[in-house]
Amino acid sequence: LMIFLCEECWYICSKWDLKMFMQTLVLKVRFMDNTAVLSYLMRDFATLKTNQLHYLLQLAGYNTRTILEVLIQHITATQCLDKTTRYLLHNINLPLCILQDEDLYHSLFQTLSEASDITNDDLRMTLRLANETTKHCMRTRNPDSQTLVPITVYDTRKWFDVEERCDKLMMVYICISEGLIDSMYDVIEIAARVIMRSEPGTGEIVEFC
Repeated sequence: LMIFLCEECWYICSKWDLKMFMQTLVLKVRFMDNTAVLSYLMRDFATLKTNQLHYLLQLAGYNTRTILEVLIQHITATQCLDKTTRYLLHNINLPLCILQDEDLYHSLFQTLSEASDITNDDLRMTLRLANETTKHCMRTRNPDSQTLVPITVYDTRKWFDVEERCDKLMMVYICISEGLIDSMYDVIEIAARVIMRSEPGTGEIVEFC
């Protein structure tokens, strides 16, 4: 069912540039275990348009592993960079990628370095991206102590668990009190997902507000 909904929203957005259905779908899918959906949508990876790639990254949310795996497979098969590959490399959150799965991140850049038909411009681009990611993601400098401290990483599995647990708005309160939700953005997003699934007329929304 979820793959069917994705296909329909994808088609409507591409055909008539109506974004509201895709935006609603993004809100519903990004905190789910969306690996199967992403793999299905990326099956014709080379044919994806820019607006589709944009929503693909939004649908992925914190699931960067699936996108990296498809990128590695595609680059291995083509031995070069095409427009879709360049777009994803420029727009995916590479610092998050390396912190979530360092081995997979290094495998991506190893594959890029070994691609036989990569152009000099693309090679320079990948070197620049790797350098920027390393500086941004691996460490950040504390200006007072001049010591290196690690950056906090989002735990994707934690958010899958939080999303499953928050079946009522009261559970959002509980997750906040337990420190499982610690930003206003996440409170709004998870609360909106619960409201979308709630029965109308229950008074739960008024109570939460």
